[in-house]
Amino acid sequence: MALTKLLLCCAIAASSVAIYAAKLVEVRTVDDEYLMIHWQDGWVHYNDKAEGPKAYNHPEGVGGDCLEKFGNPLDTAVAADVASYSISSDTDSNYKTPLRPIRCSRKSKVSGTAWNWPNPDWTLEHTIYLNLPHKLKQGGKYRITISPMTNSDATEKAITFDIFKNVS
Repeated sequence: MALTKLLLCCAIAASSVAIYAAKLVEVRTVDDEYLMIHWQDGWVHYNDKAEGPKAYNHPEGVGGDCLEKFGNPLDTAVAADVASYSISSDTDSNYKTPLRPIRCSRKSKVSGTAWNWPNPDWTLEHTIYLNLPHKLKQGGKYRITISPMTNSDATEKAITFDIFKNVS
């Protein structure tokens, strides 16, 4: 039964048509001058039943992990370009007209590997930090627009800046 589920998972992942791309996981404030945008290119479904002395011990695990890619990966060159973003607001006069960030920084790292050695399948996650042209106002509501050229599955996200709920 477990093998059937694993094979079904792998078959679905392998046969999926790329109808969208990198999954936009989160857009949030770092502080009043920076936004953080987080994407995943895919997930790994691990074949570990969490039983016995080898539970969660993949070096001696059962293998058979399955990689699910979300279509085309994030285009990191486009995602790291300030021209790929605009920030606007109906509640903050500084952003009544959509503005571009003044600087963009990127971090990418492996977020999962399927234990299929010697050539493991792997997937990446990406974090973009946007340095904003004006400080965000407490309680302000903002709309972040993302260029479709980034290969993001979502191109717009609304956030509210609340310093008391901000996780930095």
